[in-house]
Amino acid sequence: MSSSRTLSAALIVLTTMSLAGCAQVGTPTSPAAVSAAALPLLAESPTPGLIATTAAVTPVTMQAEGTVSGVAAELADAGFISGRQRTFQGPSKDLTLIRDREFMFHSASGAQRYLESVRSKAVAYFGEATGVSQFTSGSRSGYLFVPPECACHGANPVLTAILADGPRLSWVTINGPMATKQRLQQVLSATTRP
Repeated sequence: MSSSRTLSAALIVLTTMSLAGCAQVGTPTSPAAVSAAALPLLAESPTPGLIATTAAVTPVTMQAEGTVSGVAAELADAGFISGRQRTFQGPSKDLTLIRDREFMFHSASGAQRYLESVRSKAVAYFGEATGVSQFTSGSRSGYLFVPPECACHGANPVLTAILADGPRLSWVTINGPMATKQRLQQVLSATTRP
C-alpha cells in the first residue's frame, strides 16, 4: 500500500472517529448535558384543582429544609448535577400534596449511593418508626417510606417513593385522605414533561 493511500485511510478513520465523538457530546442521554430545566416533572396534577409551583433544587436548598446534617456535602460527593421539583397543593378529598422532585447525578452509582444513604437515615429524614420497603415503578427502583400516621384529628397518610433509574433519582411524595401505594403508583406513571 502506498504512503498516500495509508495517509488517506488514516484520515478517514480519524475523521469518522471525530464525528462519532462529536455526535455524542451534549446528547440527552449524557447526564452532564441535562440541566435542571430539562428534568421531566409531572405535567399536571393527578388531582384536579391543586395549585402548581416549580423550583430548582440544589444541595443548599436540600440542606436548608431538613434535619439531616451534611446533606449538601453528601449530594456533592455523590456527583449531584441538577435538581428540580414541581409541587401541587391545595384542599381536596383526594390528595392535598403531590411533590415530584427529580435529581440528576454524574453516574448511576452516585444516584444509588445517595438513595442508600437516605434509606439508612430514614428516621432522620422521615421520623421515628418510619416503615421502609422496596418499591418499583417501571424501570425505576428504590424504596417506599411511610411514616406512622399522626393520631391528630384530620391527619392524612404521607407516602414517599425514592427511586433510581440510572443517574436519575425521583423523590415523589403524596399526602391526603386517599394517599395509598396504589395512588402513588398512579402518580408515578402520570405524564411528565420538562
